Amino acid sequence: MHHNELANAFTVLVEAVGKEIRSLYETRCDRCSGEAAVSYTVYSQMFQCPRCLKKVALYDCDQVESETAAGKAKVVNVCPHCHQKGHNEVIRSQSEKFGFVPVMTCYSCRNGCKPVRATRSHNDSDNKKRMYFADYDLQKLAEIDKHSIPYAYPKGYSMTGFSRYQRDALFYYGVKEVADLFTKRNLRALLVSA
Repeated sequence: MHHNELANAFTVLVEAVGKEIRSLYETRCDRCSGEAAVSYTVYSQMFQCPRCLKKVALYDCDQVESETAAGKAKVVNVCPHCHQKGHNEVIRSQSEKFGFVPVMTCYSCRNGCKPVRATRSHNDSDNKKRMYFADYDLQKLAEIDKHSIPYAYPKGYSMTGFSRYQRDALFYYGVKEVADLFTKRNLRALLVSA
């Protein structure tokens, strides 16, 4: 395929599906309130603190210096609620998982803000950023999640191509089939252009 043919095919594809894909990643800039596009969203695994029993995102855990059994220095994640009360209750990533939640968004302003890219999180110290995260980023994900995926996609494809060790590691993170590797938004965007 020649360069011109490839460029033309890409143009046709963008015209056919670009609007729908862009709509999946629409958000607002918390600096100018103008249009923005989500560049990526960070998700974090949830764990239950063995001390206070609160569910915490690993993203929110405080990090403190600790030691291995052999006395070597290491950094561990601790429950932010217990840490605030003076206790260093370790949150182990090998513990039981309670799903994952979106915790941070990186977006690009389409309205001229500099720098173009910025981030915001669910626990941002800036109230406006925290509000925009809830009102635009989480709201968009909730809207996408409440609708079924309108396109056929491969279901039931096991991970048999991976080694037993890799399959066990993926299963540990809730990945039982290929489709589980994607968020609902990612699946929709991939399928629109298929």
